[in-house]
Amino acid sequence: MNELRHAARRLLRARGFTLAAIATLALGIGATTAIVTLANALFLQPLPYREADRLVHLWEVRASKNYGRSETSFPSFEDWRTSSRTVEMFAGYGWPRVTLRGSGGAEQLQAARVSDTFFDVLGTRAQLGRTFVRGEDVPNGPRVAVLSDGLWRRRFGSDTGIVGRAINIDGTAYEVIGVLPATFHFAPSRGAELWIPLQPGGSMHTSRGMRWVNVIARLRPGVTPQAADRELDTIAAEIARTHPDSNAGASVEVVPLREQLVGPVRGPVVLLGIAALFVLLIACVNVASLMIGRVAARRHDVAVRFALGATRASVARSLVVEALVLCAAGAAAGAAVGVSALRAMVMTVPQDLLALMPYLRTLAVDSRVLAVVCLVVAVCAVLIGVWPALRASREWHLGTRGTTAKRTLRSVLVVAEIALALVLLTGAALTLRSLAALAAVDPGYRAEGVFTLRVAFPGDRYDDEAKLIAIHRRVLDAIPGAAMIDKLPSLGGGTISFTTAADPEKREANIRGISPRYFAVMSVPLLRGRDFEARDRVDSPPVAIVNRELARRYLGTEDPVGRVLRIGGTELQVVGVAGDERIGPIDEPVTPVLYVPLSQNPDDSVAIVVRNADTAGIVRTLQQIDRDIAVAGVAPMTAVMASSPAIFLRRATSVVIAAFAFASLLLALVGLYAVIAEAVTARTREIAVRVSVGAKPGAIVALIARDGARLGLIGVTIGIAGALLLTRSMESLLFGVGVRDPIAFGGTAALLLLTAVIASLIPAVRAARIDPAVALRQE
Repeated sequence: MNELRHAARRLLRARGFTLAAIATLALGIGATTAIVTLANALFLQPLPYREADRLVHLWEVRASKNYGRSETSFPSFEDWRTSSRTVEMFAGYGWPRVTLRGSGGAEQLQAARVSDTFFDVLGTRAQLGRTFVRGEDVPNGPRVAVLSDGLWRRRFGSDTGIVGRAINIDGTAYEVIGVLPATFHFAPSRGAELWIPLQPGGSMHTSRGMRWVNVIARLRPGVTPQAADRELDTIAAEIARTHPDSNAGASVEVVPLREQLVGPVRGPVVLLGIAALFVLLIACVNVASLMIGRVAARRHDVAVRFALGATRASVARSLVVEALVLCAAGAAAGAAVGVSALRAMVMTVPQDLLALMPYLRTLAVDSRVLAVVCLVVAVCAVLIGVWPALRASREWHLGTRGTTAKRTLRSVLVVAEIALALVLLTGAALTLRSLAALAAVDPGYRAEGVFTLRVAFPGDRYDDEAKLIAIHRRVLDAIPGAAMIDKLPSLGGGTISFTTAADPEKREANIRGISPRYFAVMSVPLLRGRDFEARDRVDSPPVAIVNRELARRYLGTEDPVGRVLRIGGTELQVVGVAGDERIGPIDEPVTPVLYVPLSQNPDDSVAIVVRNADTAGIVRTLQQIDRDIAVAGVAPMTAVMASSPAIFLRRATSVVIAAFAFASLLLALVGLYAVIAEAVTARTREIAVRVSVGAKPGAIVALIARDGARLGLIGVTIGIAGALLLTRSMESLLFGVGVRDPIAFGGTAALLLLTAVIASLIPAVRAARIDPAVALRQE
């Protein structure tokens, strides 16, 4: 306690040193705390479900394990749950958008259609009423609904009498049977606010070719995901044997639910963790260098302590305790700054994306994070205090100055700083160049200036094709320059199988229903043939437009216009070829796309796209046409593209690593400046002699700057070797850039060398201005 008290007093007297050290440590510990808090929320916090380690997500995989995951069909889902012995309970779900109507007006909501076992699989109970019971998910079953806590509070004012009341969903009365707890989030359901029974009907219930059911399951006690995977593969093989047309080569992949939720962000978080560790090491090295200078300043004080009988251990302990006090203060500041910065970053996450990552809402410093922070403080104290303290106490005890050894030690520390900073800067350069390459990708359409909004038409009022086509036409006539598409290209999804007359083998393509003028609004070139027109009606021959990739991949070298495609029992004549729009995230390759006219395939939920328009005026126009039309998702097309999880993760990772790299560059600059400035002070007599015998100022500047450049060159050389080793782990996170990109490596090396020279010039210029008479008199 005495040592702590004396250390605090000494640090308070040396305010400049103390503030510099605490600020430096706060930077490193703050970065570490932020990443540890994020990793804790992602990988360590228990999922908010009963016995969550037994929960898995099931995917159907066709052709091979490398072909790609997809949902399964309802008949296959039924076969899985009737045949499996390793799974205790299955649940299926989908996520349609629905329209809630009532006194608050029409509102589009993200809903989830789930089987009656869904909440039992997760172990979730309602805070009001109940969840679904057996038999409520059958076709033509009871119309019941469960509300999320957020919807209950926002739309119904937290009315505890909501249970038993009827609400209007898509023009049909549903009885509210329960309200879920506020803590319930199920990320794969995309932030659903309303839960209704699955109740599939028609071909969705019977067709094995319609893959639309997502599946979660609870394994039996003691069963591993690998064992369940093997059993379900056997079941899938039997289904493929009896239904080869739809299930040939199909297997099942069992993924632990946590991995399903956080798997896509594991790579970026690990990369950020490495970056934060480098910032922490650089901060420790910087403060250790400051401590060495402080050790020299306390020579007189320590000499008195030795004269009074102090031992080397007690002197070393006082310095270690001083380092511990500094680290504790740095940790207190850093933890507060780190968590606050992390929460501020979460606020920038688009709401649609936040619905996919609800764990970001629960970021908190708990016992795990505090334990890691305490461990970091202890390690930092050792790095900062022990070595300098032991070395200095030995020198003091023996009565030596050790000036050369101190300069050598500080030079070694600065070289380490520069090397670590180069590794971090190279990683930042690679991610930023990857982001630039991503931004340069042509999506196949021009998003700038395009605004979009989702529109849902009341299902009870527009319950047949003729009514839907009429309301589509009325809306398009009322909004000059507008067009419609059933699903925006950046959202991905929507695949269909088709064949051609020349090749009966089934092919897959993304399918989009569009109105006339869609290609013009989105600036998608029409390469051959014609656009959809008013003559393409329900009672006219079905037509389609294909993109260039579909024509190239499946239709050979012949003119695609006039060719016939078969989807089920329907034949569609190709009337045009359009340019290649990228369906889904921009970093995915171009895929075949089949466009069909909405006038022949009307949908009660579409997106309106319009260029340079007054969106508020459009919403008013839609409400005037029909006040029960639900409007949502009013946003620029550029914002819709940016909200893609893949794009957001790349951008956020690049920004954070760049910030860490900039901080490390500043720390390395400060450390190098301190070493060169100390060297100039130590060489004052030498410099004065050189000036007095005729040395020019330029020669003095070159002499001092050469030392800084030499340290910078050594650090850069070591750093390049380290970067070559560590950047290999980044390959999966990069786009359009190699892990050994010469521009990234060369640019960061040049930047650090330039920084080293600049850091050396200031003390070098000051040295060149030394008055030899004054300097020699002081010596």
